[in-house]
Amino acid sequence: MPEDISKKPVHQPSEADVEIAKRRQQAVVEVLRLFEQHFQTTLESHPETVLYAAAWLAGTSLYRSLGYEQSIAPGTVVLSEKANQQWPKLMNVFVFILGHDGINITPGDLDYRIPTKNQPRKTILQIQEVFQDQYNEIMRKHGFGYFEGAVTGAAVCVFAFKFHCILNKQLDQKLAAAIVAMGFIEGTKTTPIPLKPAA
Repeated sequence: MPEDISKKPVHQPSEADVEIAKRRQQAVVEVLRLFEQHFQTTLESHPETVLYAAAWLAGTSLYRSLGYEQSIAPGTVVLSEKANQQWPKLMNVFVFILGHDGINITPGDLDYRIPTKNQPRKTILQIQEVFQDQYNEIMRKHGFGYFEGAVTGAAVCVFAFKFHCILNKQLDQKLAAAIVAMGFIEGTKTTPIPLKPAA
């Protein structure tokens, strides 16, 4: 007899899962508010720069989770198998959440040749200088280490994507997804500026 799957129990999220999801949602909202405060100034009212910034910060948090030496100069590209294995995890989170909302992005949709007009107006180090300390403070406040901070950053990218692509229709979805992917890669493979000591 075939198994009657209708009688199998449906997995329910645990209390811990629900609590983590709530904390992650709160952290996402706080990062988005931080971006909103800087939208016209640091981010130059440029949607592409917003997406790059969100993805860079997520990737930078992932970089820090990998435990590299502290002596590498900021801005140095670090090519490692660890980074190659880890950054796709952020893209998987990004794509999964979008798919849950009915937005389907596949690897074939990603063209990494970003046109000049869609390039960021700030560098990754400039974004880190302005945002990374507050970003990490938000993550610490909600109990997230660097890896969880990176995963939460991928969720920030989803909200930024939906705001600029779906709500305001400022960017093509495939272009925006490619920008996010590039940001994840660059953030995960670029040595960041040091964090300021926690107060």
